[in-house]
Amino acid sequence: MKRKVLFLLSLLLLGMVMGGCGKEKEEARKVKEKAEEQKEELSESGLENYFLDSYEPSEFKQADVDSDTVQWICSAYAIYTHYNKKDLGCVGGTSDDNSEIYQRAIRIALANGWRISDRDSAIRQLNSLLEKGHRETYRKFISEMKKHNLLSLSEEELLSRVERENGDAGEFQAAYRAYQAMGEQALDAWDYSRALQVLGDCYQAEYISLEECLDVSLAVAKKLQEEFGSWDELCRSYLYGYHFWKKDDMNYESSDTRARWEVYEELKEMKQGPFSVPYDTELKESWKNVEVKKEEPQEESESGVYLLSDITDSITAEVKAFEEVTSDTGTDEHMILFDCYDETADSMAVLAYDISQISSEEDILYSIRLSLAMSEQNGAEDVEMGEIQTLKTGGWEIHYVVSVYKKDGHMVRKCNSWILLDDTYMLSCNISGDDRGGDFLYPEMEEMLKKIYGGIKRKE
Repeated sequence: MKRKVLFLLSLLLLGMVMGGCGKEKEEARKVKEKAEEQKEELSESGLENYFLDSYEPSEFKQADVDSDTVQWICSAYAIYTHYNKKDLGCVGGTSDDNSEIYQRAIRIALANGWRISDRDSAIRQLNSLLEKGHRETYRKFISEMKKHNLLSLSEEELLSRVERENGDAGEFQAAYRAYQAMGEQALDAWDYSRALQVLGDCYQAEYISLEECLDVSLAVAKKLQEEFGSWDELCRSYLYGYHFWKKDDMNYESSDTRARWEVYEELKEMKQGPFSVPYDTELKESWKNVEVKKEEPQEESESGVYLLSDITDSITAEVKAFEEVTSDTGTDEHMILFDCYDETADSMAVLAYDISQISSEEDILYSIRLSLAMSEQNGAEDVEMGEIQTLKTGGWEIHYVVSVYKKDGHMVRKCNSWILLDDTYMLSCNISGDDRGGDFLYPEMEEMLKKIYGGIKRKE
């Protein structure tokens, strides 16, 4: 039996308030009638009975249902995705192949940023975001500013008056700029885009199913598409919302708001970026009654050679398991995980291979620092991170960064390494080992790197 959710009214009424101060009563009446029509339409689609009583994973995966609609939904929160170095075009910013690796980090982020720790709290926070969000606070703030005739002032006059009477003008400045640019609905996309982001994260955390995530995302996406006429309008609304939330000055080079605007400008320049999806795409339930793709058996030779490809199957490499590998866990065509174990020394190393598009050194170092920061949150101590080093072996130029820290009384060593397969793709191997027996499996990291990359070949 399904239970009713509360967010329906937010999708229909609170998020779609049209018109502001000074509009004619006739226009307000028409807006109200339109909202009631939309309410009736969505009621018929069954959203009020959406979430199941308990979590049940969907039978299909992202790869089974990828479509223009799914890409549109992902594009609506692409600024957040790209800013956080996640995968554009993937629900929740993470592909199915990487979901297990990043799930713990996503759960930590949901707990810290949204107080979401399970299914019930996920639905509760989504309801709150879609019923009220920051747009309710913003509209109340705008109403107060109107009462004091602040919106009729120039920005310079506003700041001078607020700083003189209140001291902190950040929130007033953000609200003023948003209102002058986009009116009372200026923050709507901020709330709705974040709702799509949180839905994706909750799916990745396994608090809601992929089908639940996409069904609710479709309703939110349609509201965005109805209210805003282009990606530019939607993104500007999102950024004004971020500005109002942060209360910083986007004119300052070091401000977080300006950093988000710069991400947006970068995304706009991408030829095949998230905003290349037509804004007026017909949004529909492309995941209903989908034919689930059958898993192809992993190709493995007698010599222990595995085929590894990128997520789009555009490039393939051979990875050979060397003699110290004791098992392969979670291995498929897009991800290879090896365990190496030395019984004598009671030492272990875990290897994770992946192929992706080439990232800048800056992005790679950022990801490593983020991973180490999360380790610190989970009790790691004495964290040290080295510089990028280079090693040539087996025809490859290997780049790697070694990090160490103490956890639960023993030392942990991580090595992020990568090689360039061509001008577009890189193969990475992230290594994690500990010294439970008093020593690392490979005291000299270069020794292991030679074994790892000595058995890799580009598959033509």
